[in-house]
Amino acid sequence: MENHTAQNGASAPRGVYTPIWTLRDAWIAWQSGAKFPIGFLGDSTTDGSATTSGSSHARRDTEAGGYGKVDYINPHAYPYLLEQLIRRETGNNAARVYNIGYSGTTFKWAKPKLEAIFGDAYADVKMVGIVYGINDRLVDTVAEYEQAVKENLAYFIDWFYDRGIQPFLVTPQATVEPSTATTYLGQYPLRSSEALSSIAGCVIKEVAGKYGLELIDMTAFGELALTYSRYSLAELCPDTLHFGDRGHMMEAGFLFSRFCPRVIEIKEDAMLTFTSQKLRSSVPSDKVTYVQPAIHGFKIKAEYEKDDADDTLLQDFWVLNSGKGGFRLIAYAVNAVGYVIVDGVHTSLTSTEQVIADDLDIGLHHIQAYPGIGNKVGFLGFKLKKTCD
Repeated sequence: MENHTAQNGASAPRGVYTPIWTLRDAWIAWQSGAKFPIGFLGDSTTDGSATTSGSSHARRDTEAGGYGKVDYINPHAYPYLLEQLIRRETGNNAARVYNIGYSGTTFKWAKPKLEAIFGDAYADVKMVGIVYGINDRLVDTVAEYEQAVKENLAYFIDWFYDRGIQPFLVTPQATVEPSTATTYLGQYPLRSSEALSSIAGCVIKEVAGKYGLELIDMTAFGELALTYSRYSLAELCPDTLHFGDRGHMMEAGFLFSRFCPRVIEIKEDAMLTFTSQKLRSSVPSDKVTYVQPAIHGFKIKAEYEKDDADDTLLQDFWVLNSGKGGFRLIAYAVNAVGYVIVDGVHTSLTSTEQVIADDLDIGLHHIQAYPGIGNKVGFLGFKLKKTCD
């Protein structure tokens, strides 16, 4: 463990390490074609017990002869879905995100098994997101819960650094537990969403600050989705504790936004234009024109004739809706030529001002514009307008 010296000569708090890798390093490696495997170590909320595929990591490992023997893949859980988003954006099919989730487990359960878990299928992992905390609340007192999370996090962080693995911290998945379920009254007094957030969530944030670790607040995003998404709670979190397929999709999109630097996060009305700094486009800079006066607020346009009839990428955006409600997506064109793709859905442009989607929900969205086959290009951009408060 490193004990750095501050500029005034005093020692920095123990527990501060020099980072081995960052989330940014992972993204650069993936863009460069490397596997750069990362993993998420947690319980059933990582395993994906309420997804279509259910949870079977522990069973598969047991059948294979020990923990860490199986590179477990649940195609409906957030680690795999995140991996697919990374591969799609980078074009790198070698990129890996490991699902190291074991249903029903805790820090205490995982501690003696770390050598085994990371000794075989996951031996090459470079970064691990620690996502424990939910099952650790099955104790009697707040002090016991807080102390257990704090001490175990410190142990895990030291263990990973000692082996050249970069840890980062992830707050637990949000739950729908106003208070302890009647079946557990008197047995688990801390089994509520509030206890999870106020104790485990706060400790995780505190420890991240102490160790200088990167932190992803999945609890806050999950609460936003559970409260304001147009999807029902039965679709997002069918059993009050575990996210289902739709919930894991939302989590994967949120996690992607923490790795991919060109995701645009929106909470209020926004414009997506050729001036956007996170735009990907195949339109040459000398083919765009400044507009004065602006057209529908757009100060720049792409209006020209190409030398060929090939389709070409006009605009490509990743947008994370982290606001309290949906957004209407409107496309603006110079001429009604081409089409738009939003989350895989194709819409032909038939007007110069056209509503493409009425309600882009909370979460990640992929928005693209193309001119289609032909030599004419004429496009301005998109507007996102809140559909509710």
